[in-house]
Amino acid sequence: QPKDSDDILCQLRVRGTFSETLEFSRFPLDFQDLTVTLEIKCAKEGPVPARIDIPEDVHASVRSQHFSMANVWMLSPVVRCSQGMAGVDLDTDRPKTYAALNCSAGVARLSLFYFANIIFPLAVFSLMAIISAAAVDRRETADRCGNTLTLVLTAAAYKLATAGMLPTIAYLTLLDYYVLTCSFVMALVTVHTCVTSSHFVHWLFVSDWSEEALDDLDRLSLWAILGLWCAVQLLFAFLFWLGLRARRRGLMNRETPSEVASKYRVAPSPSAHSS
Repeated sequence: QPKDSDDILCQLRVRGTFSETLEFSRFPLDFQDLTVTLEIKCAKEGPVPARIDIPEDVHASVRSQHFSMANVWMLSPVVRCSQGMAGVDLDTDRPKTYAALNCSAGVARLSLFYFANIIFPLAVFSLMAIISAAAVDRRETADRCGNTLTLVLTAAAYKLATAGMLPTIAYLTLLDYYVLTCSFVMALVTVHTCVTSSHFVHWLFVSDWSEEALDDLDRLSLWAILGLWCAVQLLFAFLFWLGLRARRRGLMNRETPSEVASKYRVAPSPSAHSS
């Protein structure tokens, strides 16, 4: 107990392993808030209630030089402290509540690996599917389908090879949406190759279209697919930029993921994986 004070000064050093429910909706640009809660077991309803006051000039930090996962996560040196209440329901008419201190540190995933090994190759594969279809004459349906299906199978095999790099969760992440969209573009190129063939058009419409009309249809549909590919890349580039900005703001200002999501009008992330 300090002199001339009624306060009790306690100094504790705690070593332990803690778990946290991670949120992956913006993977690989996710920002995680790791929180440790300390409760004082003096109930507010008891004879000796306790209260936690946090001074405005308090400075809490974490030793980032001892962070063993610095090659995977970016650790914020600032620790956010806040007071709260923890309740215990004893199935009685008088549940007990306790004063709690919440200390949280923020980490952000280093995402360059995922951009270089998943996002960029899939963008190239889907673009190559469009270019390969445009490079082969429309009348050479077998060669066109062979080139396109080869790229589709390559992308599928690549996705299976990189599946271990992705979190195993029950909902789709931002990266999953990008992969599915690129796969849809490649499937659309395959369907286009079959639809614009002379045999399919004659069988479907039961009429003789001129070769010039089929060439125009082939050319316009390829340009439309290429425009769709460009729109997809611009859309996800904008979403990735928003994710990077929100992550940087969360690390610098130490805002929680829900606060960052509300400011950028992003839907709250569902609970996911414990690690």
